[in-house]
Amino acid sequence: HPLCGARLPPAEAGLGYIDEEGRVTVVVAAQWPFDDVHQIAHALGLPEDRVREIVPAIGGAFGGREDMSLQHLVALAAYRTGRPVKLVYSREESIRGHGKRHAYFMRYRTGATRDGRLTGMEIELISDAGAYTSTSIVVMGVSVSVAPGPYEVENLSIVGTTVLTNNTFAMAMRGFGATQVPVAYETQMNKLAEALGMDPVEIRLKNLFREGSIGPTGAPMPPGVGIRETLIAAARAAGWREVDGHWVKPELSPPSAPHKRRGIGVACAYKNVAYSFGFDDKAGAEVTLVLDESGEIERVVVKIGACEVGEGVTTVLAQIAAQVLGVPLERIEVPMPDTAAVPDAGSTSASRQTFVSGNAVRLACEKARQAVQGCRGAGEQRITAYHLFRTQEVRPTTPFDPETGFCQPHVSYGYATQIAEVEVDTETGEVEVVRLIAAHDVGRAINPATIEGQVGGGVHMGLGFALMEHYVQEEGRIQTRNLTEYLIPTLLDMPRQIEPIIVEVPDPVGPFGAKGVGEMTTLPTAPAILAAIHDAVGVWMDELPATPERVLAAIKAREREAKMEVASGT
Repeated sequence: HPLCGARLPPAEAGLGYIDEEGRVTVVVAAQWPFDDVHQIAHALGLPEDRVREIVPAIGGAFGGREDMSLQHLVALAAYRTGRPVKLVYSREESIRGHGKRHAYFMRYRTGATRDGRLTGMEIELISDAGAYTSTSIVVMGVSVSVAPGPYEVENLSIVGTTVLTNNTFAMAMRGFGATQVPVAYETQMNKLAEALGMDPVEIRLKNLFREGSIGPTGAPMPPGVGIRETLIAAARAAGWREVDGHWVKPELSPPSAPHKRRGIGVACAYKNVAYSFGFDDKAGAEVTLVLDESGEIERVVVKIGACEVGEGVTTVLAQIAAQVLGVPLERIEVPMPDTAAVPDAGSTSASRQTFVSGNAVRLACEKARQAVQGCRGAGEQRITAYHLFRTQEVRPTTPFDPETGFCQPHVSYGYATQIAEVEVDTETGEVEVVRLIAAHDVGRAINPATIEGQVGGGVHMGLGFALMEHYVQEEGRIQTRNLTEYLIPTLLDMPRQIEPIIVEVPDPVGPFGAKGVGEMTTLPTAPAILAAIHDAVGVWMDELPATPERVLAAIKAREREAKMEVASGT
C-alpha cells in the first residue's frame, strides 16, 4: 500500500533570491543539492555556476527531498521578479503533490528440505509507480536484488515489474525498495518454520548468509556479513535459549486482560549501503587546518556537501576528522552545505553518507595531517587538503546483465534483526506492540547515540507501515489529505520498550569499518509485528496495514473455519 513520508517539519518550504554576485539562490531543506542545482539551471536556461543552493539542517527527509518539490518554483519566481520569494506548502498541498512509497504486490513460492534448508524460490514483484517514473525502475532493481532475503538460496526466479498508473507518483522513501520485500520474505520464512515444526530462529540460522556467501544476483557478498550476529543477539535478548542443540522460544508474560493474547515474532532484513548497479558514487571533502604560532592545530574546517537531515551526519563527520587529526571535537567546524562553497558529496540517501562522505573526510584529513608534519614551528598558517572518494575505485558495482541477471549490485550492506512482542485484543482487533528488540550491524559505531536515535525513528516508521499508515485514493480522489486522516503513530502507539542492540562486524572499506544504518532500522519492524500477531491469535495478515478492522475480521474468519472443521469432523 502507498505511504506518505509524513515529515513533521513544514513539508515543503523554501526561499529564493538573487545573491550579491547575481546568482539565483535557493534556501531549502534538501537531500541532493548539487543535483537540484543541475535541474534548476536546466529549467531556467542558465549555466550551473549561476545557480546556488543552501541547505540548512532540517530533519525529516526519508527520501522525499531527492526529487525537487518547490526548488525550481522559488528559483523561477526570484529569477523573473528579481525579488526575494518565500513559498510554503500546506500539509494538504504536500500530501496531494508529493510522491509516495511504492505500493507492492508480491507473490512467493519457496522450496525447502524437511530439515529446513532452502532449495529454491519463485518470486514475482509488481510495483505501482503512479503517473511518473521518478526513481521507480531503480527502486524495483533494489527490490529484486534483495528479494530472497539474507539467505543462501541456490535456485531463484525473480521477476520485477513496475507499472504506470493514474495514481499519485511514487518516489524514493526510506528503504528504497528494500522495505516492502521483507514483509513477504520474512512472512514466508515464518510460515515455512511453522509448516516444518521448526523454531523461527533456528530455521533462519540454517540459511543465513555467511562470509563469502553468493547473493541473489550471483556475486559474492562483500566482507562484513553481520546478519547472523544480529539474529543471535536479538534472540538471546528476547529470551530464546539453546536446549539440546535446538533454539527454544521464550515463555511470554500473561496478557493484561482475559480477551487479549500475547505473541512474539522475529524478522531479519538487509539493505545496500551507497549507490548501486554501476552508478559512480563519490563524495569530495576539503579540510582546512588553521595552525597557531607553535604549529599546533587550532581549528579545523571541513567543507563537504553532505546534507544533515536529522540523522547526525554533521557530528559523525566531525568525529571522523577529530579522530584522524587527534584534536578535540570542539575544534572541528562543518559548515552547512552551500553549493557555491563546498564540494559535492552526493545525496543524503542510500544510507551512504557515513560510508562515502566519511571516507572522503577521513582521507582528506590524512592528507592534511601529513602536510602538517613539515610545517611545525613555521608560525600561523593554513593548510588545505582535498580528497575525492569514489566507491567504484575500491569496490566496483555493475548493472544487471539482461541475459543472465548477474551483477555485483551493491558496495556494502547493513544487516538487521528485530523481535516484536505484541498484545492483540480479540474483541476489537487492536494490536499493541509492548516490546521491540532491534539488533543492527553497523560495522563500527562511530556515534552510538545517533544510531540509537535512528533505531527509534525507524521503528516508528515501521510500526506505522505495519499497523496504520495508508494513503488512500478512491476513483482518483485523495481521501487522506492531512495527518488527521492519514494516521501516523503517536508516542502512545510506540512500544513500551525499544531495546537497541549495536552489533559491530566491520566492513574493511568503510571509515574505521563503519557501514550505514539509517534505512535498515525500518526494514524488519513490520514483518516482526506480523509474525507476533500470528503467534498471538493464529492469523496471517497478508495485506497491510494490519488495522484493527482487518485483524478482527481475520480472527472471526479463523473462528468460523475452526467451527466448520469441528462440525465436519476434520
